[in-house]
Amino acid sequence: MQVESQRAYVEQLLAHMDEGGTVTNANVRELIELVNGDVEDMVMALLRCWEKEHFHHLLRTLSNLDYREVEEVLSEEEWPKFRDNPWQWFILAEDRKSEFIWGKLKERTDA
Repeated sequence: MQVESQRAYVEQLLAHMDEGGTVTNANVRELIELVNGDVEDMVMALLRCWEKEHFHHLLRTLSNLDYREVEEVLSEEEWPKFRDNPWQWFILAEDRKSEFIWGKLKERTDA
């Protein structure tokens, strides 16, 4: 994808998010690919959609989930990857799993 079309896609996706639209993990994976896997750029893009405090609270809440809360979608083998880097795990997770985790975040934070 050429730089101009990459920028257009990112801007379109961010505008959709700003309007409260649903964005799937597939969209986020595409966004990661467009920024060449640079997590800092991706996080900065996502920060445009949320207030810093809310975003920070969600990141902390994600890192505080324990195995009892996620064992429905995570095997014992997957747990260490989630525990050690829940943010990356969430970004790369299958939609079904990330939706379950998002539900847990909403329960805790009213996201």
